[in-house]
Amino acid sequence: MSMIVGLATLVGAAACGTTTHVQRLRELPVATVGDDDHVAWEGTRVLIERFDDLRTPEYGRAFATAQIPMVNLLHSGGQAEYPEHAGLLDGKDGKQPVRRIGGLETELPFLIARALPGSHALADDDPRARREPSWDYVVDGRVLQSTATQHSSFALGMVALLGVPVVFSRHEMRLEVTVAPADARGEPIFQKIYRFDERMAEGLYYHHGSAQRLSERAVRETVERVAEDVVVAVADHRARSALGEAG
Repeated sequence: MSMIVGLATLVGAAACGTTTHVQRLRELPVATVGDDDHVAWEGTRVLIERFDDLRTPEYGRAFATAQIPMVNLLHSGGQAEYPEHAGLLDGKDGKQPVRRIGGLETELPFLIARALPGSHALADDDPRARREPSWDYVVDGRVLQSTATQHSSFALGMVALLGVPVVFSRHEMRLEVTVAPADARGEPIFQKIYRFDERMAEGLYYHHGSAQRLSERAVRETVERVAEDVVVAVADHRARSALGEAG
């Protein structure tokens, strides 16, 4: 089914005279954390390792109601456990449609590296990381969940002109991040599980592409929260270490 939908999308795009470009998920726009209040961060060399993917082996499923005649007029929908592979993180570069590729386990380290201030934070898979002689800190993580759920109702569509929502989307994401000194990886200075859980109702006049919006927001907001916490944790640890050496 997903292959048919994908081919239909490409055929439709071709018929409209548009071209879909490919872009790595790691190029998703994210805000860079400011380090003005964290002087101890300056010059810190941070390696972000590839994350472990601990998500369910189930790729996705359609709800049973979608398969029942007449009932599916009232309710249908499904879940995607790997939204980045289901096209839910696709977007646009200006007016150009963009297909974002890559799994969260490989792309999140690049996004976090870009969100960290300075030029000495790199993902482990970045070729530039091989030229660094050593690291001060190492960040690793685990993708625990990234569930996109959508419910829809054909019956509600009959009154959509009145502003009634027709599609109901939800995105749940859980990400565990650990920060440790490079020379003491078994002694982390920071560890936290980040949770994103938001819902959005979509109607004829509003919130079009709600599932895509939530999926992108989950990644962007989580990455920015992680980067902020990493800067604070590392800066605090370096400041305390400097005081200890001075004492």
